[in-house]
Amino acid sequence: MSFMKKELKKIIQLSLPLIFAQIGVVLLGVSDMVMLGHYSDTALKASGLANVWIIGTLMFGIGCSLGVDPIISKLVGQGESERTKVSLITGKALAVAIAVLTGLLWANTGAILGLFDQNAEYAELAHSYALIQIPSLIPFFMYMVFRQYLIARESTMPVALVLLLTNFINIFLNWIFIFGVGPFEEMGLFGAGLSSCLMRAAQYILLCLIILKSKKYRYHWVPYKAKYIDSEMLKKIVLIGLPIGAHLMLEAFGLQVTAFMAGKIGDDDLGAHSILLNLQYLFFILPMAFSLCAATRVGNEIGARSSNIFNVFKATSLLCLILFLCSSLGMFYFGESLVRAYGTSEAIILKARESLFYSSLFLFFYGLQLVGSGFLRGAGLTVITSLSNILSLYVIAIPLAYFLGVSREWGLQGLWAALAIGMVVATCANAILNLRYLFRVKSELSLSH
Repeated sequence: MSFMKKELKKIIQLSLPLIFAQIGVVLLGVSDMVMLGHYSDTALKASGLANVWIIGTLMFGIGCSLGVDPIISKLVGQGESERTKVSLITGKALAVAIAVLTGLLWANTGAILGLFDQNAEYAELAHSYALIQIPSLIPFFMYMVFRQYLIARESTMPVALVLLLTNFINIFLNWIFIFGVGPFEEMGLFGAGLSSCLMRAAQYILLCLIILKSKKYRYHWVPYKAKYIDSEMLKKIVLIGLPIGAHLMLEAFGLQVTAFMAGKIGDDDLGAHSILLNLQYLFFILPMAFSLCAATRVGNEIGARSSNIFNVFKATSLLCLILFLCSSLGMFYFGESLVRAYGTSEAIILKARESLFYSSLFLFFYGLQLVGSGFLRGAGLTVITSLSNILSLYVIAIPLAYFLGVSREWGLQGLWAALAIGMVVATCANAILNLRYLFRVKSELSLSH
């Protein structure tokens, strides 16, 4: 039991700064939505439509960046300091390529939305919202790689500090650019995009400055040298990262595609669905933090070839079950108050309230699935878990969402009921994959002893 207590303590110490960091990540999006809701329903709906494309493509890049995660964690566990530096700089080189690709996709936002026969006014606003954010992509993806490096080395405080700082600035800039304060003219949705662009770029700049200027963290700084870019390391990162990127992108698109379905049901349903999706991202703080923590701890223990990996699984699973249950209940009981904070119409609030039960159920199982994927990512097993999650979404949840929400006319409740059912299936598949992996590790450790 003492090993379990030690592991619980370690997980809490590692995850607390990550939770604050995830709060920072999510609030960047939530603050945009809240302030746009107070600006106009048109801007709110257009931003929801824009995020279908922006979040989906961004998630692919983020997933590819996460390919460095298990590599760095294992190298840290093995004490391979020089190879860890190589993985960081190689990852940053990959980040530039990912940013260029994502920028090309964002430059065609209006055309893509037009292909799906979306409202022309919303599509035009969404296009300008995406376009202004393109310059931030290179520093953002470099920040993502640097962030994973610091998390793997269990130095998470600078990451949390950067995100909390940039959120305060983002809210201030949103206020100035969206509503027009002082010498700045009223820019609406375009102003929200400009603010997000500046803050995304500032995240990497501030993180670099904190590492360089701090005596405690300065040893984490790795200068850019050609010798640190390794083609074999790049290949490893890409092979691990591509399945994660495909999974996160298709998962994000899967969730956002239901926004198209909500738009078919009605304008108020689209507005309510956009808010509920945005609230999901707010509540994803705990699952994302513990997923990162799980991947780091599993990678460290594999690198060290330690049997403590079983305590990592037990302690993390126990903690997550309790915390995710509490957060889901919070979503259910306080969801309506949170929806009202967006300053939107009573019709949209009513639509959102009707779907809170299924939205909360989805949140609970999504959290468990995400942490289970984190365990497997730490072990470098990204293909099978990504495939099972994608299939549960596209074979079960999305067809069922259209059937219940549109064909059977259950409306927004039907969409969220289908998403919850799909996530239950994904969680069960994930649990089976993790159990199979643990049995394999147990057999290998028994043979080695």
